Amino acid sequence: MAGLGTIVIDPPEGHMATYIDSLKRMHDLPVSALFPAHGPVMANAKGKIQDYIDHRMDRERKILAAWQRGHREPAAIVHQVYTDVAPAMHALAERSVVAHLEKLQEERRI
Repeated sequence: MAGLGTIVIDPPEGHMATYIDSLKRMHDLPVSALFPAHGPVMANAKGKIQDYIDHRMDRERKILAAWQRGHREPAAIVHQVYTDVAPAMHALAERSVVAHLEKLQEERRI
């Protein structure tokens, strides 16, 4: 978890389904504050965790839509989905796209 922005889920070490499951488990805990590895303490723990879950699921919906429109390469998907991210960060975004694609394959959605 990062206090500012989001983290990159980078396969093979990073696994998107495991990350999202971890967020859901943390959301179920009786927490009121988060102490991220980077950035300030976050007071609204449950709200912030839900924001992370919502962010990932929104990205996943957009990645799936790009896939369904015929985009198969992570770089092409980044250009379709990560329009709110500076081009200098697109290489990192590609790693998260790969993680989402792996999750979608595991779930047999692509």
